[in-house]
Amino acid sequence: MTGKSRGALQYDDLAAWLIEEIPELEDAYKREMEWWGQEKPGPHIIYGDVLTPYIIQLLESGEHAQATKRVFCVLETMLADQDIEVQAVAVVTVFERLVGSRDWLRSMKPFAGPLAREAVQDLIEGTESERDW
Repeated sequence: MTGKSRGALQYDDLAAWLIEEIPELEDAYKREMEWWGQEKPGPHIIYGDVLTPYIIQLLESGEHAQATKRVFCVLETMLADQDIEVQAVAVVTVFERLVGSRDWLRSMKPFAGPLAREAVQDLIEGTESERDW
């Protein structure tokens, strides 16, 4: 991790920061950028189309604990940021999709930091998934 301090992330730079933090996503990121052509997709697109499938792959395989831990550290850093737009990318784009599966929910629990646990709890409160968390 680059050790960005609280409030240091910039919404417009989230895609580049993601690749710095998780370099194994670079090929998927390049493919996504090629698909978009001249347009520049925003962070929600990159995190939804590049990061989230990677997380799902990690959770479903049950392998690569270090990589999974690193991904959840990235999300925790985003949730700790003062910029609500940065936080929203983690919550709305990543966690909202992940809580849609009980298996993913159970698998991610050991990797989720305190802010991620709070975000997930808020998303699933009052649903059947709450008992799986």
